[in-house]
Amino acid sequence: SNFACHEFDGSYGSYLKADFSFDCNSDEHKAYQIYAAFMVLLFPIGIPVMYFVLLYKKREKLDPGQRHFATRTSEEDALKEALAIRAKLELEDSSLRSLSFLYSSYEPRMWWFE
Repeated sequence: SNFACHEFDGSYGSYLKADFSFDCNSDEHKAYQIYAAFMVLLFPIGIPVMYFVLLYKKREKLDPGQRHFATRTSEEDALKEALAIRAKLELEDSSLRSLSFLYSSYEPRMWWFE
């Protein structure tokens, strides 16, 4: 509740409801407001962007060619082949395995979906 201030009657000023010793008109409170606004943007925008960048860097390993395999075999067999290759790559690359919570529910060709 960084923004919840109580305005007192008269010339007593405005103070934070959670801590009446904290003046809402102070420079320190303004700094906290800027910090809180930045964090409000960081979490809903910054975290998904970070996940996308991490997945994008590993895209060749996340999708080892499912679409290519589908041109010479059935979609189901292409999926199985791509998943088998991806599982082998996960064993070789621990950083890829650490991202599996983001992509494991999706087909290899949809690595970016999360």
